[in-house]
Amino acid sequence: MQKTKVHLDKLDKSLQRLDSLLKRKFSSSHMSNAKWIKLLKHCATFDESSFKINFKLVHSDQINTSYTEMYEEQVDDYWFIEPWLYKEVEWLEFIFEGNN
Repeated sequence: MQKTKVHLDKLDKSLQRLDSLLKRKFSSSHMSNAKWIKLLKHCATFDESSFKINFKLVHSDQINTSYTEMYEEQVDDYWFIEPWLYKEVEWLEFIFEGNN
């Protein structure tokens, strides 16, 4: 029981730090979770393929590579294949070369 509380406290503090970072770096948010999910579900229904993407998270200068989900049913409240939060995404780019 104590380990669960400690884990939840750490998670809560991480989310608070993320929210604080977002408020400092950006004056507005353009994509809600619902908009991200709608976009990714439409991508999943397009040819039932997994698309390569590059993306940047707000708390890092590193550009990451991932793939969208292949089926609409797999798109949920979590980030693509990795468990990142949508609000952590600063931008993403669909890479169509080699996706054929």
